[in-house]
Amino acid sequence: MPRVSIITPAYNAADSLAATIQSAQQQTVGDFELLVVDDGSTDDTAWIVERFASRDRRIRLLQQANAGTAVARNTAIRHASGSALALLDSDDLWTPDYLEVQLRILEEHPDVDIVSANAFNFGGPMHGTPLKPASDGLTNVSLLDLIAVEDSLCILSIFRARVVEATGGFNASLRCNEDYDLWLRAALADCRIVFNARPCGFYRRRPDSMSASERRMLTGILDVLRRFRAHCLDRPVELAALDKQIAGLERRRLLAEGKAALLERDFTAAREVFARLETCATGPLERTIARVGKTVPELLLLAYRARLGWRRSLRGGRIHVVGFCA
Repeated sequence: MPRVSIITPAYNAADSLAATIQSAQQQTVGDFELLVVDDGSTDDTAWIVERFASRDRRIRLLQQANAGTAVARNTAIRHASGSALALLDSDDLWTPDYLEVQLRILEEHPDVDIVSANAFNFGGPMHGTPLKPASDGLTNVSLLDLIAVEDSLCILSIFRARVVEATGGFNASLRCNEDYDLWLRAALADCRIVFNARPCGFYRRRPDSMSASERRMLTGILDVLRRFRAHCLDRPVELAALDKQIAGLERRRLLAEGKAALLERDFTAAREVFARLETCATGPLERTIARVGKTVPELLLLAYRARLGWRRSLRGGRIHVVGFCA
């Protein structure tokens, strides 16, 4: 099997980093190096890594001034000695056989450059369920697939060092979604990408600041796709899919922005956002939400809170009339 360098950027990750490192140490494949890049943390991140490194020579601490995940990953890549690189975020976890399963795929398929794995949701309302339907099969992921379905790949991915040579590594100007940007550029460079539908890890979901996270995620994906559009001008099929995806994601972003304004009870901002949404809404439900949000945002907030309460009651195993039962 190829030797693997595990890349873990970490910024103020003291609450989760120890468990992440331990999940790497518990792998059935022991020939690896774990490069943890402290991205200017102000908590005990560096101390935690040093404590593990003092007892395990495979673990190395790299430090830099805060510059973002993309720069941190590139820092680790420059110090990596493995012919394969594995991404392990500081709050995610692997199953003990993650490396064995993923590296075996690379070994058995020398033409494959990137292997992404399915994962279980860890935390949040979908806890314990797989991100995508689970199976034992491999699926080829094309450039068109990546454009049309932005979460075609999971961050739990392994790729050959030659992918860095073909792409130049992560885009240091991006503060989020830099992995998605790399997959797009890798596919454009004719790297072969496969998705392993067997869940081999745990993708952490944090319940805090869900609206803000949703907006950041959508804004980041849109930024990546708009930058990438210039590469698709001579690819009519991919260009059409990209423009369709951008339009759909922009509507989702406006919905998220409107929802955030409602929750903050900023009804003036909500009216403005939903008025913009009305100009691009496509389905009847979107049009109705936009129209109500533009004219009576207070009513839309009541409906949203009622819906949230109803969902919580169902998850709690009982059905009751929201607002009339504690």
